[in-house]
Amino acid sequence: MKKLYIMLTALMAAVTFASCSIDNDPFLTASEDDAPRILNTDLTESSGGAPISLPKISRDANFKLEIIVTPAEYTTVTWFIDDELVYTGKTIDMPVLAGEHNVKIVATTTKGKSTYRNCTLKVLPLDGDPTLSDDAVARHMMPGKEKTMDGKNLDGVVKVYIKGIECTGVSLNGNKLTFNVPELEEGEYPIVVEKEDGMKYGCGLVIVSNEEFKPAEKETVLWEGEHLVTWGTPFNQLKEKSIEMAKAGKIKAGLRIRAYLEAVDGGGQAAWTSSWWNNLVTGLDGEANRGDIVFEGSKVIDWDVTDVSAPKIIAEEGMFLVGNNYKVYKVCIVETVTETVLWEGEHNVTWDTPFDALKTTAKDLFEQGVLAEGKTIVATVSGNGQAALTSAWWNNIMTGLDGEANRGDIAVNGDMVLEWVLTDKSGPKVAAEDGMLIVGNGYTITKVSVK
Repeated sequence: MKKLYIMLTALMAAVTFASCSIDNDPFLTASEDDAPRILNTDLTESSGGAPISLPKISRDANFKLEIIVTPAEYTTVTWFIDDELVYTGKTIDMPVLAGEHNVKIVATTTKGKSTYRNCTLKVLPLDGDPTLSDDAVARHMMPGKEKTMDGKNLDGVVKVYIKGIECTGVSLNGNKLTFNVPELEEGEYPIVVEKEDGMKYGCGLVIVSNEEFKPAEKETVLWEGEHLVTWGTPFNQLKEKSIEMAKAGKIKAGLRIRAYLEAVDGGGQAAWTSSWWNNLVTGLDGEANRGDIVFEGSKVIDWDVTDVSAPKIIAEEGMFLVGNNYKVYKVCIVETVTETVLWEGEHNVTWDTPFDALKTTAKDLFEQGVLAEGKTIVATVSGNGQAALTSAWWNNIMTGLDGEANRGDIAVNGDMVLEWVLTDKSGPKVAAEDGMLIVGNGYTITKVSVK
């Protein structure tokens, strides 16, 4: 009898547990009055509203994804790609043009309640597809203005579309594509090219802006502190260092000298000169040619480094900031940073398959000055592993050191942008050791550029 009681008790408990499990099933208990939820574990809401990165696909593979929602019976799922409604339904399976796309997935109930996920989808072009230059200058364009972009595999391109609007004035000269930008509001839009056979190819995103392109800048601080400039106390803290830098080619035409200043006693005047108080921009001598700038309050002044600047610094014993009635807080060298894409595609890096697409061309790139001391190699990667920029012999090209322990591996965890700053050892190491690789294991590389 006792055994029968225990069995009945256990059976009742099992039934009760099963009943609770069924009652708690959101698919069965949620009603049309409930707020919708997207249940996909790989589409959880990201922190700070950042879009979710969907897995990359090639442009010959359909974009496939199923959305799990509750209340399932009362919820409709709509899909927007680049702000265009492209599909309604819980499972999408459709081709998407190459490029980086904004994907918005919206779940809406019959009572009008909704939730959504913002995602990015990168669709990679196939070998031989038309592509357009990916650097920031090329991708920046002004509405209503003519634009010329470099590209590859552009033979037969006859039409260009931006945000689905056909551009006028399309012409092709070799691998240079010229067109008129439509009168669009400022924003980021997909650009598509079409060949004579009617086949369209996505070529990524462009920035349409009413402002002229302003390239990024890199500041290298030469000195920081506080120095009061008067007629008797010029700023001379960089006198010796500037001579060394000019001789080493680190002060050269195309750069700028930037000074952070503050006027005192009502106003100041400042000039960038040699230690002989002569103009370092024009190379002219004498007080009348010194180029004094009169200012009040805080002031940031840039002086262009020209072809005459470095020889003048060397010949006339270094550089000064001269004038009267101001304080110097910081002096920098400023260079314009532009990114040049060296390679784009998809390469899985393992111990046996390093990234070697630039192996044989790296030496030429150093000789041409595309790669040089102070420039930065940038690699876009994703995965979980380790990566290093090396010679073809797997040695460190930043330090010049040999051996695995000195290779300089960086941990890869998820989607990342890796950067390596080249040194004076990089070019000689690449030349002596048969080229350049990106090595390691457990990650995919999709773009390599230099800035």
